Amino acid sequence: LDAYPEIKLCGVQKILDRGLKYMSTGEIRRTLLARALISKKKLLILSDPFAGLDAESRKILLDFFDTIAAKQLNDSKNDSTFPRIILSMERYVEIPAAITNVVEFTGGKVSFCGAKSEYEKIATEKKAAAEAARKANYAEFAATVRKLSDEVNIVMGVENFQPENDILIEMNDVNVGWDNHKVLRHLNWTFKRGEHWLIRGPNGSGKTTLLELITGDNMQVFSNDIKIFGARRGSGETIWDIKHRLGIVSYRLHVEYRMLGGTSLREVIMSGFHDSIGLYEIPGEVEAAAAERWLELGGFKGRGSENFGSLSYGEQRAILILRGAVKCPPVMILDEPCHGLDEQMRQKILDLLEIIAESGTTTFLHVTHEPSEVLKCEKHVLELHPDEEPMYKIIEI
Repeated sequence: LDAYPEIKLCGVQKILDRGLKYMSTGEIRRTLLARALISKKKLLILSDPFAGLDAESRKILLDFFDTIAAKQLNDSKNDSTFPRIILSMERYVEIPAAITNVVEFTGGKVSFCGAKSEYEKIATEKKAAAEAARKANYAEFAATVRKLSDEVNIVMGVENFQPENDILIEMNDVNVGWDNHKVLRHLNWTFKRGEHWLIRGPNGSGKTTLLELITGDNMQVFSNDIKIFGARRGSGETIWDIKHRLGIVSYRLHVEYRMLGGTSLREVIMSGFHDSIGLYEIPGEVEAAAAERWLELGGFKGRGSENFGSLSYGEQRAILILRGAVKCPPVMILDEPCHGLDEQMRQKILDLLEIIAESGTTTFLHVTHEPSEVLKCEKHVLELHPDEEPMYKIIEI
């Protein structure tokens, strides 16, 4: 390790022996950054490096930028030992202090090129104008979302689902791990309808593992006492019985959809009714009409025939959020839902989620590291601390 100070700089010395499969998104990002630094390349190109990182990891990355910038300023000989950095980012508020110049692209063209200080003035003015427009249109936007949600609820029969004692998910003394590494230890947690929960904790604390126990993507669910929608997992229910009542937005879902070619935005939205990656059934008129209206709500009016793969990462994530909401499910799992979204789309999605929560038919499980993305409706917090006993805290806001 002494020969590779980059490993310590990225904070990955404790996970070097762990396979990528068992790393969190943030841990993978830090590992890839260390790999890039060790390569000794002259230029580093980083795309949204802060997305999915916890507070400690963000500080490590910011310290890295400051360290590199300071070395370059003191490097009168322009020594190639220190790499130059190009950051590609969706949110101007995340631009590190060490970055000096900004190039902005709008509609495929350069809309700004110059000093960061000048760009921040323009960006602040744009944000203020967008916020004023958002507040002016919010009431109309909310009314449209509620009307569409009511129509979908009637068709899907969501209002007929009445969980016993309003308990949607129940976990009793849950333990999950591998190779002597415990991710979740003695977890006791009850998730009730109408109680929107924020799940938080550092990278690698078990947040994604917790969600995968619910979605059925982690087989250790069968060796634990976990009840989902009133039935203990492994008692005869199918994964499709569960997913029918779930809306899911996650990194894993995004990866699976990016690997699927030739799917239109309209088809992606309608696949939410069938819980499939891609659309393999002929949609009904109600599904097609609902998809068009959700597309319009998300700012994609008239773009339903476009290919999902042709969109930017942020636009893809917005489409997947609409897919998760399309059937107004009793439970909606949001794993870093605003990952990759620009400021304007991010705020629109947060507004959309708040309005859906107000409808009373969908309850959120929300993972985010960004305090500004915590929804007003989230009054319950499950905080995971892997290195403490007990490893979790339940907080009421």
